Amino acid sequence: MDSTWHLHRPDEPAAVRLASALPLPLELARILVHRGIADPETARAFLAPTLDQLPPPETLDGLGAAVARVAEAIVTGQRILVFGDYDADGITATALLTDFLHQAGASVTAYIPDRCQEGYGLQPRHIADPAETLGCRLIVTVDCGAASHAAIAEARRRGIDVVVTDHHLPDATELPAAAVLNPRQGGAACPLAPLAGVGVAFYLAIALRAHLRRLDWWTQRPEPNLRHACDLVAIGTVADMVPLVGVNRVLTHAGLAVLRETRRPGLEALLAVSGIFPADLGSQDIAFRLAPRLNAAGRLAHARLALDLLRCPDPFQARQLAQRLDELNQQRRQMEADMFTEALDRLKREAPPSSRRVLVLGDERWHEGVIGIVAGRLARQYHVPAVVLTRCDGRWKGSARSVEGLDICQAFQATAGHLRTFGGHPMAAGLQLDAGGLQDFTRALEAAVARLAPQIGAPPPLAIDAELDLDDITPAFLDALSDLEPFGTDNPQPLFAARRLTVRDARLVGQCHLRMTLRQADRPAARPVNAIRFNVPADHLPEACLPRAAFRLGWNRYNGRCTPQMIIVDT
Repeated sequence: MDSTWHLHRPDEPAAVRLASALPLPLELARILVHRGIADPETARAFLAPTLDQLPPPETLDGLGAAVARVAEAIVTGQRILVFGDYDADGITATALLTDFLHQAGASVTAYIPDRCQEGYGLQPRHIADPAETLGCRLIVTVDCGAASHAAIAEARRRGIDVVVTDHHLPDATELPAAAVLNPRQGGAACPLAPLAGVGVAFYLAIALRAHLRRLDWWTQRPEPNLRHACDLVAIGTVADMVPLVGVNRVLTHAGLAVLRETRRPGLEALLAVSGIFPADLGSQDIAFRLAPRLNAAGRLAHARLALDLLRCPDPFQARQLAQRLDELNQQRRQMEADMFTEALDRLKREAPPSSRRVLVLGDERWHEGVIGIVAGRLARQYHVPAVVLTRCDGRWKGSARSVEGLDICQAFQATAGHLRTFGGHPMAAGLQLDAGGLQDFTRALEAAVARLAPQIGAPPPLAIDAELDLDDITPAFLDALSDLEPFGTDNPQPLFAARRLTVRDARLVGQCHLRMTLRQADRPAARPVNAIRFNVPADHLPEACLPRAAFRLGWNRYNGRCTPQMIIVDT
């Protein structure tokens, strides 16, 4: 299906006033106004975020109890277990909090479960081992714990306290924990509600540092500079696709600056194997290069590899770990491609995907660590929610990805009678069901989706931020555009449109990428602009003229030269 285009038309007088007040190119002022930023002071804070814009930690419910219990463990020498999740958010959160507690002189051990052998989150089995086996008197969860009622009750029975730090939506049942630090407990109005798991861990470290300062704790050891931990916050925040506005924008902006300084041997090695020059690093590099390699460890091996990389002090060992993550990521990409092809073939054999409101596919051969990525690709291709499952311990274990307009957890709630467990976010969730229940679950889910979101199935309109002439695409304009970084959820990279273009030349590069040089058709003497379109069929070369093109803008770096480049996404 072809996408329809929708050109944003913001308040033009407001855009003119904002462009004049800052000053700012009018095209960028229009984008800001459309995104709800029309006041000059608000715009200045958005374009130049600083750490002093962070909301205070005291806005987090449960902070006082969490700080008091963790500080007690530090001061009295109780062993602490930091228990994290196996995705990039959980790994970075585990590294951040473990490093901070170690700098504070705590007796601390980090633990991340095996995705396939242990599953997600703190479970009763983990209280006996590793917590009790290691002699831990306190467990601090990061990026998990909001649903670990049985495990926390078991910990209490054994005399072990649990402090939960999480950002997943809590249920109505109160956790029997020593403290619960979850910004979503305060509702959407809480300025810290959008935090990722690593952001919650960062805020706990901020408050702990201040509390220990009041105890004169830092007179005996160096006080940690928490700005240096913002690199981990940026990686986990971008990887978890939480909104990159407000507090997350501030933290990610600061973290990108720290990442460019490459303070950690592990991250320096990871940047190198990812082909990233630190000075050029942006949020898209985290999303598409760093995060997939960190996630590959938990998907195909053990997330401990990624945690060890982030905490590694030795450059030689760091290079070895980074190379291993790169190899795992290549393996993951091949497995993903094979599974996606199998899924497409099966869909075409069974029924036209365009006739469905939800896609449910299961295969006992599929790898548990990759099914979520395949579900995401299916959802994007067919514009409907997708559930992909594999068999594990006699049950179907699956991962779901949704589309705009449907809260997949709400749909699972409507089919809860067919599920053993489920949980997650509105756009992504995990689930388990009995081996013989797949067909009944599929029918129930189709009915639930039809009732909850009857409108889904068509591709969403392509939202165009502004129309540009090619003459507007200059280095100065790209420099101004970079002030809108970091890009991500709720602050997407701007999408532009140009009309009446002439294709000066076109050639395939790599296996399926089309590189072109474009001119404005009515100004043949004007300066040409380089363009590229990714993943183009080999037999699909453009006509001499392009009536229109939708594109994003970036830099083409080649042989020491840096020139503007259009990244074509639709014509």
